Amino acid sequence: MDPAAKRYAQALFMAAKQRGRVESQERELGEISKMISQHPDIWRLLSSPDLPSYEKRRLLKEIFASMGQDSFSLLFLLLERQRLSLISQIAESFSYLVDKESNRKIVILTTAIKPKEGACLRLAKKLEDALGCKVILRVETDPEIIGGGVLTIGDKRIDGSIASDLERMRRKIISN
Repeated sequence: MDPAAKRYAQALFMAAKQRGRVESQERELGEISKMISQHPDIWRLLSSPDLPSYEKRRLLKEIFASMGQDSFSLLFLLLERQRLSLISQIAESFSYLVDKESNRKIVILTTAIKPKEGACLRLAKKLEDALGCKVILRVETDPEIIGGGVLTIGDKRIDGSIASDLERMRRKIISN
């Protein structure tokens, strides 16, 4: 991650915290980041040296009319410094700071098929008890794991998938 993105996120986090806007700021950054990934041609236009700065500002105001002042200020600052490409990293770093401050962890559960809602709620509760923090469980599906599941908590990975079991057995058979 670019160190500048971390600095922008820290400054924005402190400002949002002082104003009591941490959650709304996190949501806005997520929306901006999502817009970038869904519409790369807009960002190419905003990065173009052919488009005058005042037109870029007008375009940003038009696209993000519902955003708060801090989000606009950040976008304009990044635009002036030709660093709009950092916005996704800033959003990610901001969310990390919010997670740390509010003692919550994002846990990703990957399964072959989508589990029932009740099972997810029970798992989230057990993880909260074990980790001692609020857990936000995100469920992803990947049919290639065949069955079982994979839990990703930060940089830790707990792999209980059938695909991994089969791969371990294959390696053991080959090595013997």
